[in-house]
Formats: sequence, C-alpha cells, structure tokens
Amino acid sequence: MSIFLVLAASALAFQLNDLAGMRFVEPANTDSSDEVDTESYDEVDEIVLTGGHGPKCSPRHKTGYLKNIQTLQYLACDSSSCRWSKEPVNQFRQIPRKGQAQFRILNVNGTDMGTCLDRVNCHKGKSGARAGSCSHCGAKHWNLCSNYLAEDGMQNCIQTDGSIAHCKSSHASVKFEAAVCKVTRTEIRDLKCVSETTGGACEGEWKQNGKNHGASSKVPCNACSAKNDTSLTCSFDFSYSTTAEQTWHWQNAVGMEYGTSFTAGMDIGIASISATASFKVSDTFTWGKSKKKSATAGVRAGCSVTVPGGTEVNSDAVFLTGTIMARFTATQVTHYSCPSQPIKTKTISSTLTVTNVPTQTMVGACKIYNVPCRKKSRSLLNRLD
Repeated sequence: MSIFLVLAASALAFQLNDLAGMRFVEPANTDSSDEVDTESYDEVDEIVLTGGHGPKCSPRHKTGYLKNIQTLQYLACDSSSCRWSKEPVNQFRQIPRKGQAQFRILNVNGTDMGTCLDRVNCHKGKSGARAGSCSHCGAKHWNLCSNYLAEDGMQNCIQTDGSIAHCKSSHASVKFEAAVCKVTRTEIRDLKCVSETTGGACEGEWKQNGKNHGASSKVPCNACSAKNDTSLTCSFDFSYSTTAEQTWHWQNAVGMEYGTSFTAGMDIGIASISATASFKVSDTFTWGKSKKKSATAGVRAGCSVTVPGGTEVNSDAVFLTGTIMARFTATQVTHYSCPSQPIKTKTISSTLTVTNVPTQTMVGACKIYNVPCRKKSRSLLNRLD
C-alpha cells in the first residue's frame, strides 16, 4: 500500500514539473475582416498577454481623433515627429491588416494626407513617431487596444511625449474619439412660388392690419381763370409711399447658417374683396434678417369733382395698407468640413411676409377742400351755400 502511494505521488510531481516547463502560445489573430465599425469605438476581444506585450484585440475600421484620455490632448503628426495638441490637427483611419492595422493620417477635415503613423526606427526599443511612408516597416503593425496604441505586436507604445517605447515600461492612454464634422456653408437654391399665376407673378394672401395711409393730390382742380357762369370738372390722381418690411419665415430649415444669403425676384399680387395691391420683390436677403423697402401705390382718377369758375380746390384721400403673405419652396444645400460627409440637400418651405404694403383701395370718399386762387375769387364752399 505504501509503495503504491509513493509511486502515485512521484507521477503527479512529474506531470506538474512538465507543465511548468511548457510555454503556452497565444493563437495568432487571423481576423482580416474589413467590417466597418459604425456603432461604437469600444474595443473588443481583449486578451491581456504577458512578457512585455500590451493587450490584444481584433482591429476594425475606425476613423477619428486619437485622444490622450489623461491629458485630453490629441495626437498630431508631421513628417518629423508626433506630439500631443490641445486641438485636433489630424484624424486617423485604422485599417485592419493581417490581424494588426495601419493608421492612415488625415487632416482635421478628413482629407487623406497619403501618410501613415510610423515608427521611425523599427528595430530599436526607443524611437520617434512620425507621419511616414505607409510602406515603411514601422507603419504596418499597429493596433489600439484597451487604451494602448502600440506597434510590433503591441510591444512598443506611444508615450506621453509622442515618442515610442516599450509598453512594459509605460504608455500613453489613448482612445478613438469620433471626429466632429462641421457645417462650413449653407445655401438656398431654386426659390419658387407655390401659387404662380399664368403671367409669372406670385399669388399672395392679404391680411388687413387696420392701418391706413393718407394721400393728397399733387395737382389741384384750378378754375380760377374761368368765367363765373362756367364750371370745370376734374379728377384727382393720388400717389403715396410706405416703408414695407419683408421677412422670410422658414418652416423646416434645420442647421441653416446665420448670414446665408439668397436672392429673390418676382412680383407678388393680391386681389381680395377688401383690397387690390402688388409688391415687387427684387432683393438679396440674409438668413435671419428682415429687409425694409420703400413701396409706392398710385391711383388714377381716384375721385372727381365739378367746380364753378373762379375757384380752385384740391383733394385728400385715405388708403388702406396691410400685409401680403406668399408661400415658397426652395432647396437647402449644406456643405461639411469632412470629405467623407457628402453634401446634403433637402426641400424647405417658407412664407414671405411683407407688412405695410400700400394698396389702391380708398377708405371712404375723397375730401375736397378750397385752395386760394392767386387772383381774387370766391370760395367754392361759399358758392355752394
């Protein structure tokens, strides 16, 4: 019995010694998938290795800034070196390559610069980093895993000074941050009236605002030189001006840049039961701003009167002013700073509101009043008594 126990213990010791002498090798990563990661920048398949290596994960297509999560600075590289910058200077595009990756360098707007993140000295423990040739030995074996940005099988890491050294000594904590694609310019194109008449004018809607505008005939009815037993019949023409204000109200324009300019040119006409008016729009407008414009209405033969010889009269009248509203459609065009973001177009709608528009509609009747003749004459009102 004791002999059997001794033999069993000896066999177990031999197996343990044998296991201790074995070296376990991590399976090589053969994932060469080109799947684009559009959902998240989180790392996957993390395996922490020993022997001075950093963690290991399957690289995926990603594009963005490389950010030091401790200093909140961004990796920036030129042909001589890499450094950490307060503001983004470069974007980096991680491209899987035989289980590791290359990091192509883009400018801040996303234009490919034709270079890659590169380890200057491929066979030295310490080296500089730079924007180098993508075919160089130091540009082919990168990866970003669990905040380690490293080259050569995750052995040599980017440091806090922008250089490269062994990961087992130290490393900068790095993560991908999605690039901010900014709007650089917006446009308004193809402005069209919704209700266009046969003659090409834009049909508007009228809203009476309760305001009136007075006008006087510039040419009086002058019968001063006529004989007393005769009379003169005159008609009065009126003309008056207002300051109309034009404002565009956009219903579904999202992200329009303040200050975007656009040009509108058309005649807007209204013919309602209460008023008749027209307004000519011919201006360059600025998004977010209204524009004032002088508007004139003329009325011929607004009223008439018969006066006896030897008198002179003139006339005043009151005219209706109000608001014209016309509906339009247009195309909003949005340009972005990133070449990867295509130009966007969308149909938008707007209502042009023009306030204080003069009309040809008279409120009430003309008011006739005497004008002194240069020669001595009887007043019209005395002759009517």
